[in-house]
Amino acid sequence: MANSLDAKNARITYARLEIEDHDILTFMVGLEFSGYSQGFGGYALDHYDRDSKRKPASGRGLEAMRLIMETVGVREWSELKGKMCRAYESHDNKLVIGNILEEKWFDLDAFMKDPSQ
Repeated sequence: MANSLDAKNARITYARLEIEDHDILTFMVGLEFSGYSQGFGGYALDHYDRDSKRKPASGRGLEAMRLIMETVGVREWSELKGKMCRAYESHDNKLVIGNILEEKWFDLDAFMKDPSQ
């Protein structure tokens, strides 16, 4: 990835799975850089089904969570907290995260917008 040269080290301060105030299931990962912090995530992991009047989970969102875990190098969501990673801002100011030691990156925004990935 071209911008990975601009990557900075970050510590993951939290990894939350939550139903936010608009009743949307989502996740958020907190990244702490030297001097500032930023959240990563916020995509809906469910959608409203008018026929069943339920909110089934999105396979795409769950796949994104798995890819975050694989990129950072953990096997449990709760293990993300405290881990080091790399991150840089993409061309549209969205965070891309990477493994702290390997050249392994995950662009959540691109993944969620492009079903072919």
